[in-house]
Amino acid sequence: MTPRPRRPPLLLVHDESPGLGGSITSLGALVPFLVRSGWIVEVAAMQPEGWEGEGIVPHLLSRRGERIQGAGYFARETRRALDLGRICRRLRPDVLLANNGPTANLATHLAGWATGVPVAQYVRGPFPVSRLAGRVLRSSGAVFTVGDECTRMAAAVGCTGVAQVEEGLDPDRWPAARDPRAREWLWNSALVGWKGLPLLLDAYRALGADASPLQLCFATLPAGHPDAVDAPELLPPGVTPRRSPPDLDAVRSRCSVYVHTALRPEPFGRSLLEAMAAGLCPVAPDAGTPGRLVRHMENGLLYPEGSAAGLEGALRRVAADPGLCARLGARAAADALVYRSDRVFQPILAGLERVRASRTGRTVPFRNEMASGR
Repeated sequence: MTPRPRRPPLLLVHDESPGLGGSITSLGALVPFLVRSGWIVEVAAMQPEGWEGEGIVPHLLSRRGERIQGAGYFARETRRALDLGRICRRLRPDVLLANNGPTANLATHLAGWATGVPVAQYVRGPFPVSRLAGRVLRSSGAVFTVGDECTRMAAAVGCTGVAQVEEGLDPDRWPAARDPRAREWLWNSALVGWKGLPLLLDAYRALGADASPLQLCFATLPAGHPDAVDAPELLPPGVTPRRSPPDLDAVRSRCSVYVHTALRPEPFGRSLLEAMAAGLCPVAPDAGTPGRLVRHMENGLLYPEGSAAGLEGALRRVAADPGLCARLGARAAADALVYRSDRVFQPILAGLERVRASRTGRTVPFRNEMASGR
């Protein structure tokens, strides 16, 4: 009898993002890379919005509230784990990938323990340094961290041996090159307080007539989310607001400058990388990974993080010298080629293959932390 061919390995990604943003677009590059590498990838998420643009139809999970600490948090994560466990029993994945952070993804690890599916953790942003976070990371089959800050935080909770990775762009969906005649500016971010939209608007107002038209592209979080801020109502002349534009690639190609205004060191800055790949001149704070991606007067301009005066000065400089802007943008586009997904995601592929090959028996995770509400 001819043996039945084995199916390709199946990865189930659990994404806890409450709305549109970099988490979804990151998976939009990671998923096709893994599929080309021989994996089947499915996604479990809390909302359908945003995934269609990435070619992904998620298995929907209920939101189950937004409690972020105490007994309510553990109750929420337990209920989410039950939802996710039902999907795991139906799909029978080889590996679960938690796509946000150790405490945001507690449900992923509980579902993995309950169903016997090994879990890998993708840490894409800062997380609370706690005993629970340490236990979650140390129980993971593999841990991938984005940026120096996430790696340091993992070490602070006792997790060593992590694989620090970069974000990547899918070569088959590379951002469209900017129009050489473009003169507009672009800001593109989720509406989260620390993303620095008021800083941008203060600097823009100070520029007055020297400012170029600004495309203000933004995604919103669900109402009531602790990090959400309201969409701006009163905007300076010259600013065009665009909420989750479906034609973002076309909007970006009509711009010459990308403005990044994070008020704290950002682990990566995916929208920044996309703008660089399109040939826009980046103007970014001198902290976190954006301060590493952008080298002052080589492939963009840097300003002191959180400084409205510094941002105004950088924008005034690119407004006054279109030739400099074009040269810096061209160098940024060349530098972005390093971040092709087939280059930067190799450590993730290797880690998933290792986790898949090393299934172990179940152990009850986080019992003490859940009992004490920490």
